[in-house]
Amino acid sequence: MHSNERIELIEVDSYIQPDNSAPRAHAIYVILSTVPSDEWQRMFEYVCSLKVATRRRLITIVNDRLRVVIRPTDHLETVFRQLQEAVATTNERLATHPASD
Repeated sequence: MHSNERIELIEVDSYIQPDNSAPRAHAIYVILSTVPSDEWQRMFEYVCSLKVATRRRLITIVNDRLRVVIRPTDHLETVFRQLQEAVATTNERLATHPASD
């Protein structure tokens, strides 16, 4: 069975919060097109673990948002592009190879 679920990144939420995982780190929230299914979330975590850019970053899914920890030296556009790539790869993988339960 193939998944027709497609999640898209909408925009970066204006809400930012300090994060104690590293000095001067903050968490930003990226709004998703919808709340992803458990299957999509598992595949996204797997895809993020494969990519160096996302593997080293703390990313969690909170309802219809990605919570992403950034540091002052991070370029937000680059982070957003890395997230877009991970989301697109997740969508493609689920369309052809759904995660097994």
